[in-house]
Amino acid sequence: MKYKTKEDWDSILEEFKDYKGTVKEFCKLKKISSSCLYKNKKVINTDNKIEPEISFTKIDLKEEKQNKENKLEKLDTDERQSSRLYTIKIKIGKARIILDSSDKNAISHIVKELSLIC
Repeated sequence: MKYKTKEDWDSILEEFKDYKGTVKEFCKLKKISSSCLYKNKKVINTDNKIEPEISFTKIDLKEEKQNKENKLEKLDTDERQSSRLYTIKIKIGKARIILDSSDKNAISHIVKELSLIC
């Protein structure tokens, strides 16, 4: 039997979706070739395919750059604030040194001086 109309193929493909056997068995039952089945399945799926709606959103690159800089600045501020929570205390004999952990230059200098003395 030849199926010429789209409606005929819609019906055949709907039956094929629910068919539990093999493609070969289905095609033999419907008296069609498997290549014909696949070809019409592809054509019908292409016809029924809904094209996605394309839209564009304008992005102000200057604003994006400013937002990125603000985020980096906030991270830097947060990092400095969290490092201020810690102090470094060094006690050698009667000498006491208390440093803010965010003061990297002072820490580096003191460690170098102590390494020279010890």
